[in-house]
Amino acid sequence: MNGVELDEDMVFVWPDNLKVMGIYPSPGNSCRLLGETPATSPFLDHDATLIGCPSESDARAIPGTIVGRVRGIALVSIPNDKVLPIEGVDAKVEGTGFDATAAIPCSGFGNVKSCDAGVQRGSERITVHVTLPNGALRTLIFSPKGQFITAGTARADGSADYKISSSRVDDWTDVDVGPEHYRVPDAFLLGG
Repeated sequence: MNGVELDEDMVFVWPDNLKVMGIYPSPGNSCRLLGETPATSPFLDHDATLIGCPSESDARAIPGTIVGRVRGIALVSIPNDKVLPIEGVDAKVEGTGFDATAAIPCSGFGNVKSCDAGVQRGSERITVHVTLPNGALRTLIFSPKGQFITAGTARADGSADYKISSSRVDDWTDVDVGPEHYRVPDAFLLGG
């Protein structure tokens, strides 16, 4: 099956074994950002974002590689540096797809005390891309109101088995991804 084709009168229902995290890249598009489930974990990579598209033509139209299918949904892996920003009102940092960039407090990487990060704010989610000391990326996903949802992990580097948790402290969110710790300030996350 090369996708799910629908008549105009039909309503598409996403399979229950896929965790839909938001619309990609903007309202009106059929593709969705996918979170980790047993069905998607073989395709997740901390250097990429996983998108699901019910139509083959939509999957081929986005800047990524089709890596598999789940119940007719094309799974597209997009390198984090190629992810299209979600429609929003923020101006972008020149030369990037980010609404803001900053060094945020991080630990769990030896003597490293801060990590470079970029934030993309959208109507469906806020995504923080953290550059780790080894050059890999860790993606932290928040609701549009700044509530932590999840972190991108991968089986390939062992991070898929990490416990993920968060807590609120004053005007920031502390996020733990296994041995990694990130402190995300509200001002960076939400702007304003």
